[in-house]
Amino acid sequence: MRLKIRNRLLEDAFLLLSGNSINAACQLATTLLLANTLSSTGWGTLAVIISFVQVIETLFAAKSWQLVSSHALAHLKHSPRRFSAHFSGYFCTEICSNAVATGIAMMVLPLAFGLANLNETYISAGSIYALSILFRFSGSAGAILRQTGKYHWQSLHAATLGIARLTGFAITLSFSHDPAILLTCLFIIESIWHIGLTFLAGIVLTQHGIQLRNLTHNVARRLKHINIKLVVTSHCANLVKVTSREIDVIFVSAFSGPEIAGIIKVYKSVLRAILILSDPLANAAFSRFINLQNEPQISAKIRLLILKLLALGAAIATISLATLLSALFVFWSDYSQLPSPTESGYFLTYSVGIWIAVAGFCLPPANLALKRYSFALKLNCSVAFVYLASLAILSPLYGAIGAGTAFAIAHVIWGLSYVLALGKISQNSDV
Repeated sequence: MRLKIRNRLLEDAFLLLSGNSINAACQLATTLLLANTLSSTGWGTLAVIISFVQVIETLFAAKSWQLVSSHALAHLKHSPRRFSAHFSGYFCTEICSNAVATGIAMMVLPLAFGLANLNETYISAGSIYALSILFRFSGSAGAILRQTGKYHWQSLHAATLGIARLTGFAITLSFSHDPAILLTCLFIIESIWHIGLTFLAGIVLTQHGIQLRNLTHNVARRLKHINIKLVVTSHCANLVKVTSREIDVIFVSAFSGPEIAGIIKVYKSVLRAILILSDPLANAAFSRFINLQNEPQISAKIRLLILKLLALGAAIATISLATLLSALFVFWSDYSQLPSPTESGYFLTYSVGIWIAVAGFCLPPANLALKRYSFALKLNCSVAFVYLASLAILSPLYGAIGAGTAFAIAHVIWGLSYVLALGKISQNSDV
C-alpha cells in the first residue's frame, strides 16, 4: 500500500510537472522576449503593472481551492447535496472577492503609479489588466480536477496557457509595443484559459451527478453560512507565498526606478522557474495528506511523510539551483543583453528564499491536513509583517539587494517556524 501511494504521488506530480514545465519555460521565454524587445522603461512599466495587479489580487481576492479540497470534495461521491452546498458557498465567495479586488485595483491605480515613478499616460493599460482579476476563479476548478484524478487535464491546461501567452506576445510585438495593447492581449488569453479550466471542472462534476441547478440553489443562504474564519485563514496562508512574488518589484521601482524593477522582474522569473518542481509536488502531497485523515495514528504517519518529503525537497532545491547557476554562467550572455544574474546581489539573496520554498514544499499542505488553521493564520500574518517591514527598511538603503535580502529573511522565518511546530506532532496525537 505504501509503495502504491508513493508511486501514485510521483505519477501525479510528474503529470503536473510536465505541464508546469512547459508553462514556466514559455513564461521565461516571454519575459526575455519582452525585456529584450521593449525599451528599459517600457518593460519596467509593464513589469510593475503586472506585479501591482497580482499584489492587489493576492491581498483582496480570497482563493478557496484549498477549502474546496478539504471541506467540499470529501462529499462529492457520497453526498452530492452537501458537496454542492460547500462548493457553491466557497466559489461564490471567491467570485465576490475578485470583484472587490478589481474595484480596489482601479481606485488605487493612480496612487500606485505615482509611488512607483511610472508615467501616468499608461494608467489605461493598468486599468485594462486589472479587469483580469474578475476572471481568476479557476483555482477551485483545478482542485476538482486533481482530486478526481484528472491531472492530465490540468497539465494540458498549464502547457497550452504558456504557449498561448508566448505566441500572443510574439504576434502582438510584431505590430505594436504599446503597453495597453500588450496587456489587453495578456488579459484576453488568461481570461479565456481561466474560464476554460472551470468549464472542464464542470464536465467532471456533471459526470458525478452534480448539475448546475444544484450549485446555484440557495446561493445567498449558503454564503451566509460560510465559515469566515476558514476563508480568512486560507486567504492569509497564501499572502506570503503569492505577495512575495511581486511586491518587491513595486518597492524597487519606487526607490530605484522602473528600469531596475524590470531587470529584477527578469531575475525573479528565472529563479521562480525552479518552483515548477515544488508546486506539483505540493499539490499532489496535499491530496495524500488529506487521504491520511481517516487512518489510525495520523500524526505519526504525517510526521514520517513530512520528514521524507523534506529530504526530497532539500535535494531537489540544491540540485536545481546548482544546475541553474551553472547554466546562467555559461549561456546568459548569448541570450540576453541584461547584466548577468550571477553577478547580482539581488539574485543571490533571492535564491536563498527560493531554496527554502522548494525544500519546504510539503509544510503548508501538511499543516492544512492537520487542520492547524490558527497556526497558519498567525504564522503567515507574522511573516508578511516581517517581509514588508524588511522591504520598507532595506529597499531604500540598499535598493534591489535589500529587496532580495528581505525575501530571504522572510523565508528563513517561515521555514523554521513550520519545522519547529510540525516537529511537535508526535508529542500530541490529538493535533
